[in-house]
Amino acid sequence: MQRKAFTMVELVFVIVVIGILAAVAIPKLAVTRDDAEIAKAKNTVAAVRNSVAAKRQKQIMSGQIAAGISKLSSESGYDKPIFDAFDEDTSDPVLAYPLTSCKNEDAKACWYTGDMVNYTYTMPVSGSVDFNVTNNSRFDCKDPDSAECKLLTR
Repeated sequence: MQRKAFTMVELVFVIVVIGILAAVAIPKLAVTRDDAEIAKAKNTVAAVRNSVAAKRQKQIMSGQIAAGISKLSSESGYDKPIFDAFDEDTSDPVLAYPLTSCKNEDAKACWYTGDMVNYTYTMPVSGSVDFNVTNNSRFDCKDPDSAECKLLTR
């Protein structure tokens, strides 16, 4: 007598094994996404810092020592370009490919500016980090001792 189907015990066993694998894998995937968002934010901070330093060096080399940098965007608010201009001059972008700010106040893992001087990164899970341009040449955390700032800048 030949068997042509799986028994109920075999099917239940396979379903249980798949359930255990899913219970282990799904939380790992969620953490991986958050880690990727944080890595993206770290890269953005590094790119903005490099761009600000390069712009300041250009100003000094051209004799504009007192000029400085105060703004890094051309607009403020939700769902607007961010890091798209030095002092509102869009012909000289901070990033070659500017980002778009948070869609709304509840968005996570995004940047926001309300005044084009202070920039907030909302963390993927909870919390946020505030940055601004200091001494006309540095893009720094307002609270360098906070855990979120250390996470994005070290």
